Amino acid sequence: TQRQGATFVENWTDGTAFTDITRQQEMLQRAREELERERRNLLRRRPIYEVKEKPI
Repeated sequence: TQRQGATFVENWTDGTAFTDITRQQEMLQRAREELERERRNLLRRRPIYEVKEKPI
C-alpha cells in the first residue's frame, strides 16, 4: 500500500510469470511483423503471369 494524499492506495505489481508472458507476446508479435514484411517483399518480387487459355 502507498499513501496518496490523505488516503492509502494498493499498488500491485505483476509477478515474473506475467512479465515472462508479456515478453513472449512481444517477441511473437515482432516475429509476425517480420514474416508479414518478408511475405510482402516476396509478393512484390514475384512476376505476374498472364493466364492464357489453352487452344482446343
